[in-house]
Amino acid sequence: DNERQVYLVTRGGYSICFKETDVRPMGRTAMGVRGINLREGDQVIAMQLDSMGEYLLIASENGIGKMTALAKEYDGKTIAIFSHGAALRGVLMELFRYGEGGPVPVCDNTGVSHIFYEDGAYRADYINDNSHLPRELSTFGRLGEILGEEILKKNMGFEPAGGDLSLLLDLYRETWDSIYGNEAHLQLSAVESFAAVTPPEYCQNAFLQGEPAGVILMRRGGRIVFLALTEPLRGQRLGSQLLGQAVSRFRAEGCKRITLAVSKRNERALAFYRKYGFREIGQTPGAAEPLIEMALDIDVKNADVPPISEI
Repeated sequence: DNERQVYLVTRGGYSICFKETDVRPMGRTAMGVRGINLREGDQVIAMQLDSMGEYLLIASENGIGKMTALAKEYDGKTIAIFSHGAALRGVLMELFRYGEGGPVPVCDNTGVSHIFYEDGAYRADYINDNSHLPRELSTFGRLGEILGEEILKKNMGFEPAGGDLSLLLDLYRETWDSIYGNEAHLQLSAVESFAAVTPPEYCQNAFLQGEPAGVILMRRGGRIVFLALTEPLRGQRLGSQLLGQAVSRFRAEGCKRITLAVSKRNERALAFYRKYGFREIGQTPGAAEPLIEMALDIDVKNADVPPISEI
């Protein structure tokens, strides 16, 4: 009847509303009309007309929809939102990770952020300030003393590699050359073919401050196929973020164990995986030589948790 509003909602928590008269008529052979521009990896999960009742509730996992509604309702006023620090940081990362201010830093649970909602967009005055905490009460203050202040500012973001596998292939070739000294037996086309049909959540590029930082290629069932940092970021204790991404992915899948294979010549990788609890369980065939098979149990319920004094 040309009087309805159309709502589209995406998996990433974004939504758009427009009048049905804004959509131009199309013939049967047309490809259709774009309703919303999507970020890579996002997808439309719902469409609704304003004909199902007086109110329409749009709930998003990261809370952005609720924040926007509150900001509009209390326009010109200050709103205090309290939540676990990790939950709020997830919202802040979604809001500002593509901005010019760099990555959203880690923070204590009582960190304070001051953001504005104006003209349909968010901007930040400051993010995750924990200056109200004395250093002895700040978790990240204590971690800074152990790990160094700079490492706490280096938080990677992850995105599906999509059709561009150049970073993966470059790092794979570089890693192979560093181990074997030549490209004999290098099966780069097999890696490319496997990655091309791998679900997006299992083939991801890592970014740090907008620059490529590394890659992780996985297989369903708990298998890490390849994991590597770009050369400038090696030796800065950042590989744990790639490994943590894999653990998160496989736990969500319901896996209880992660496995991988490492060349016996790659002493640096062997030391890295041993540091994070992987143990050697045998050998497996490789393109150039037999590889060391390693495994890590990630079943939280049955995990052996060491005393705090040993951590």
